[in-house]
Amino acid sequence: MKKIIFLLCVVFTTSSLFSQTTSQSNLNDPVPADAQWLGSNSNNALAWRNGNVAIGTSSTTDGFLTYKLSVNGSMRATSVKVYNGWADYVFEKEYSLPTLAEVEAFIQQNGHLKDIPSAATVAEEGIDLGEMNKLLLQKIEELTLYVIALNKEIETLKKE
Repeated sequence: MKKIIFLLCVVFTTSSLFSQTTSQSNLNDPVPADAQWLGSNSNNALAWRNGNVAIGTSSTTDGFLTYKLSVNGSMRATSVKVYNGWADYVFEKEYSLPTLAEVEAFIQQNGHLKDIPSAATVAEEGIDLGEMNKLLLQKIEELTLYVIALNKEIETLKKE
């Protein structure tokens, strides 16, 4: 019986949390009323009726983008799944693999690999982990193609 009463209290508290009205104008207020369900008297965790959640911050926006989850601090998880494009286009015949001389020239001129953001850009804008993972895979696949070509050259030289 105690378990049923406890569950009813949880359901009632949760439903009243989401039944509170929140206007568009106060979505970024420091502590909206519907954040209190966590027992917080500061802006440690906020939940809005539109489904956005902020932890350690009072905002779910970054410039003009709005995120469903915004965390100011470290996060820990056993798994994160990202859905985005992939870099297998590197293996297609139409892909133009730059020469190593072109790669070297780009690095000397720009201080980073082509298609990879600079340290300054990352410091200012951050990175999209899914996109960065794709770009890193692209570079690994390009390196694999370079190694295959070099290995063919070595094998040819060995036969001479």
